[in-house]
Amino acid sequence: MEIKEAIEYINWMRDKFITDKPLEALDLAISAMEKQEQDRWISVKDRLPEDYSDVLVWFEYFRYGSYNRLYQTYGIGNYSAEYDAWTVNHESGWNKLRVIAWRPLPEQYKEEES
Repeated sequence: MEIKEAIEYINWMRDKFITDKPLEALDLAISAMEKQEQDRWISVKDRLPEDYSDVLVWFEYFRYGSYNRLYQTYGIGNYSAEYDAWTVNHESGWNKLRVIAWRPLPEQYKEEES
């Protein structure tokens, strides 16, 4: 069973419970599974992000000159379905750019109020 299927099934089961404790436990389980689903790399072969939304990308590019080699690294990128092209780190002129995988950016840090 995939995580998304498990979340749907648990949401369906929530209506079956009467007391607050099981509901609280189910809410916690759903929250943990949703976080796990969001905290993984997604292959561009499986799915692309929404148009022009910033995501963390794992990519490779070729560097010419005295380097002459293929590099793999990560950066902030976004995809345009209209142009079928990626922009990574606010640049589009990468040599032989190939985005391999992506994941949503984490939520911004918020300092806890005491």
